[in-house]
Amino acid sequence: MAGALRRFASLLAAVCALSTASAHAAPSKHRAGRGAAGPARRPATRKPAAKAPAAKRPAPERAAKRRRRRPRARTPRGYAAQVRGWHARDPKREAPLDAAGRPALVLEILNTGERFVLPVVSAEGRFSAETLDLAAHALRDQRSNREFPVDPEVLATLYRLQLHFQAHSLRVVSAYRAARPGGHSRHGQGRAVDLVVPGATDREVAAFARGLGYSGVGVYLVSGFVHVDVRPRSYAWVDLSGPGQPNRARSAGGKELAEADARARAAGRAAPRDAVTPTSDIEAALAGARGEASGPPHDEPDRDDSDDSDDSDAELDAASGAGE
Repeated sequence: MAGALRRFASLLAAVCALSTASAHAAPSKHRAGRGAAGPARRPATRKPAAKAPAAKRPAPERAAKRRRRRPRARTPRGYAAQVRGWHARDPKREAPLDAAGRPALVLEILNTGERFVLPVVSAEGRFSAETLDLAAHALRDQRSNREFPVDPEVLATLYRLQLHFQAHSLRVVSAYRAARPGGHSRHGQGRAVDLVVPGATDREVAAFARGLGYSGVGVYLVSGFVHVDVRPRSYAWVDLSGPGQPNRARSAGGKELAEADARARAAGRAAPRDAVTPTSDIEAALAGARGEASGPPHDEPDRDDSDDSDDSDAELDAASGAGE
């Protein structure tokens, strides 16, 4: 019995020794690859860099508009002082009177320095045929020297302005301008004048002109003048652009203008018909003379009436010419 126990103990010791040797000879998979410096690290996996979002291209219409946009011009040095000079009133000067005690319409052309005295034949601002010819010369296209008949209603409006503000004259920035091909500017029809009333602010002048009825009135606050014209239905706007800058016009008025037209009708004034712009299309001119509709009525100012290129060029010319 004792011998059997000794043999079992010897066999168990041998099995334990064999197990220990196997453990030292074959390390586990968790310890494989370890060196003296510690466990090996896996190489870091770099994430692909995020692509920058592609720049959005402007729509074709927007791109075309940007190409057409003209750079803003700076207001000429000294222009503001020049405009103040236009508005200054000389207290020693008065408009000449005729035998009936009626003041004449006096026009001072800023671009040329000319001064014209237009005698009236009635207190309503009517003029003789000879005086209308003189007015066409006074209000001619100052660049091409072309003359065009002036609508008598425009002269009547100018006379009312001079009388109301008791001005010794009106200072003209621009009047008749040769019409552009396809244009419908009232400047090209002899029915519009850009002006200054000495001694009155542009806001005051515009407010009075809007109340006359059948008028187009544009206030150019930065450029320093008021546009007045005659039309079948009144319209008014305010423009904040300076000389040489794209126009920034916004409509104004509304009910006030409709009421002014109603007062003009009640006073017996007939609404002026839309004039025919000078054109080589004889049939279109005849249709306009017969009163045939050739398009929608002009309820808003045509682009040429407040066009930045023509008006601002006139402003720049006036600013340089008046100081010469």
